[in-house]
Amino acid sequence: MNRKIVNIIGSKQNRVRLSSKMSVNNIKNYAFSKREGETKPSFSASLQKAAAVIFLLILLGSLLKSMQRAKNAESLIEKSQAKLDKTKQEEKELQSKLEMTQSEAFIEEQLRDKLGLAKEGEIILVLPDDETLRKLAPIMPKEEKVKPKPNYIKWLELFI
Repeated sequence: MNRKIVNIIGSKQNRVRLSSKMSVNNIKNYAFSKREGETKPSFSASLQKAAAVIFLLILLGSLLKSMQRAKNAESLIEKSQAKLDKTKQEEKELQSKLEMTQSEAFIEEQLRDKLGLAKEGEIILVLPDDETLRKLAPIMPKEEKVKPKPNYIKWLELFI
């Protein structure tokens, strides 16, 4: 009877011989644990799987670092672009100032204001500082602020 169970459970390749110590449940467990074509993984196969997992983790870490470097480079490019735009704007402002300072009108204005030069026939008036002008100016009496009369008083004055 036990041989029939073994033949039913086991395959042709994995036949189990009964011994006096083996029970039917042990034979079933043995037969189901050793399925057809399955073998216990060897140490080298486990080592290969572990090495593959470690390699994939290292590869993933490297990929993440590369992505971080690319992001940092992109932000650096944006900062440099903003700095370049600012520098170009300053260059335009300086160029316009240069053109203005080289014009005849600016040179003439500077000669008049800073050096006190004038054209032929012009008269130069030099006025004193504001403080000196206030001291020389006559003192004006301060006006008192008078509140306007309310309308009802104006009406009373009109009719009385």
